[in-house]
Amino acid sequence: MPTTTYSLPSELLIEIFNYEKCFRQLVQYSLVCKRWNKLADSVILSRNITLYSEDAAWIFYHFLVSSPEKSKSVKYLTVDPPHCNLEPFRMILKLAFTPCMESFEGEIEGTRFFNELLLIAGEEIEYGRLRTIPASWNYSTTYDSLLHRFKSTLECIKLNFHESCRYNTKNLTMLYHLNQIENLTSLTLNSDVHDILKAENILKNCNQIKDLDINLSIGTNITNVEQFNVWIQEDVTRSNTLRSLKIRFSKDRQWHIVDYLVYKYPKIEKIVVERLPVVDSWIRSSIVLPMDIQTIKTVLEKISNVKIYQLECIVAARQ
Repeated sequence: MPTTTYSLPSELLIEIFNYEKCFRQLVQYSLVCKRWNKLADSVILSRNITLYSEDAAWIFYHFLVSSPEKSKSVKYLTVDPPHCNLEPFRMILKLAFTPCMESFEGEIEGTRFFNELLLIAGEEIEYGRLRTIPASWNYSTTYDSLLHRFKSTLECIKLNFHESCRYNTKNLTMLYHLNQIENLTSLTLNSDVHDILKAENILKNCNQIKDLDINLSIGTNITNVEQFNVWIQEDVTRSNTLRSLKIRFSKDRQWHIVDYLVYKYPKIEKIVVERLPVVDSWIRSSIVLPMDIQTIKTVLEKISNVKIYQLECIVAARQ
């Protein structure tokens, strides 16, 4: 009797399915027959399911609806849609966000999405495995409440602030008290509006992190270097915990950010300074100017005392 794809051993089919990277194609495999359905479903639910579009979200929603038991098996989910209809993502949220979830990543627009997430995550439900939640395009009181809700399990968070971001700091419980997130080890701080003083107000109460990725677009330059150095020495809270630091920015004459962070984190073992086009969820791309040789030398001098250091940038052509 000849061997066909229908008669292949289960172990071999699983290997074949594991090579398939396209989530949609795996869903198609699951529709071939009952045996393939079971095997393809096991592969789908064992991996990080990434949804970048409305179409992909609808496919995954119908995949979950086909069998309610599947929702309890979703452990790793990433949502990162552009500007689009978020209805299927909210519907997925109601099905897939269970105490079984361990990693919920990505970035997503819309306060309504996070309001629903907060509503689903009632205080009476224990989410003991959840290490991450998606970043919001804008920080808000709702997102602040989510950080408080999951403060006992979160290990990695990303906070976004940009020009349209408006919130009342009096209503924020967590932003300036991130040390309450007991297991937090990695923080990404992505901002178009923060100055160094506001960044310090956040970071001074976040001394448990080991990895920091910070993108500060400062609106004003430091004009009084002596006064700035006095502020660093007298008002900056130092932390010996941080080991890896990545600094991203796009504007000129902001190298004092490096001075501030290198002083604040004296025990860092690796530092990356990046001056490259940044892709943000709400902007999608940005333009940065090349760095001239003298500026490159200046930055390298500031970071050369760190064990592992690197500068990633576009180099200006010689005049």
